[in-house]
Amino acid sequence: MRYTPEDGFQYYFDFVKNIDCKPLFSSLATFTFLDSIDEEKAAYRYAPNKWSIKQIVGHLTDHERIKMFRAFLMSRNESVQLWGYDQNFLEKNWRFEVLSLQQ
Repeated sequence: MRYTPEDGFQYYFDFVKNIDCKPLFSSLATFTFLDSIDEEKAAYRYAPNKWSIKQIVGHLTDHERIKMFRAFLMSRNESVQLWGYDQNFLEKNWRFEVLSLQQ
């Protein structure tokens, strides 16, 4: 069965199947790469209405915060309905362009 993003975590689990993902969370390669990007490149947009590197990183960290909070609730056996969120709404209210990539 092919999962879709609407299926939640199973969609992401389906991507990795039986691959050991631990190295992805213990590697500093992503941080090393991001540290090599200067502020001018981090703020660059290749076309109007396209995201900069800072905005992409910010979007990913927003998404991680939401997923981690959901995981926290599940780890405490919290019996709440997991809510969805509107990434377009979050995008309209971010301020990543005024923050440094380091922040």
